[in-house]
Amino acid sequence: MSYSNDRNELSSILLNIKGEEILSHEDEILELVPELIICNKCEHEHRAHKYNVYIHILHVVAGVENDLILKLAALFHDIGKPYVKKKVNDKTSYLGHQEVSNTISKLVLSRLGYEESIIKDVCTLIKIHDDKIGANIDAIESALNSIGKENFERLLKLQTSDLSAHADGYAEIMLPKLDKAKELYFGEFDRDKSCN
Repeated sequence: MSYSNDRNELSSILLNIKGEEILSHEDEILELVPELIICNKCEHEHRAHKYNVYIHILHVVAGVENDLILKLAALFHDIGKPYVKKKVNDKTSYLGHQEVSNTISKLVLSRLGYEESIIKDVCTLIKIHDDKIGANIDAIESALNSIGKENFERLLKLQTSDLSAHADGYAEIMLPKLDKAKELYFGEFDRDKSCN
């Protein structure tokens, strides 16, 4: 069975639906990627979050620019959370969700027939989407050497959107830290661009 129609429809939704309008297409996305259904039933139960996992994901998708790799990374970055969710000392933990999200994403993107190069870049971003980027030259150089300039800039954008889709208090604390890393990167490494 060919899933190329589903792939084309998913790509079209991700690239043509602007901003928060993506939320009105939540059912269509669930039909195309039923693996996300469990995320719609998974509450975060954490003070850093204000949405369930699926609605959080859609807000992250809405907040990134129209780059297919970035949109797909946003769509799948937390898909593994329901599988690792547990309570530890009355606190909700999602330890290891990045690896589970990576595994599920590879399977889904392969089923849909995305190119290997796209799958590789998407999964690279998913695996490290929660890694804190230090606002120092060594940390940025290390990340650039590890994932390359294009994916590093995508990571900055993915993390900005991800943090913006968290609860306000958490976002207000974490976004300025990421902004410092972005300022250093664009000041020292790439003077021709800026990253929102």
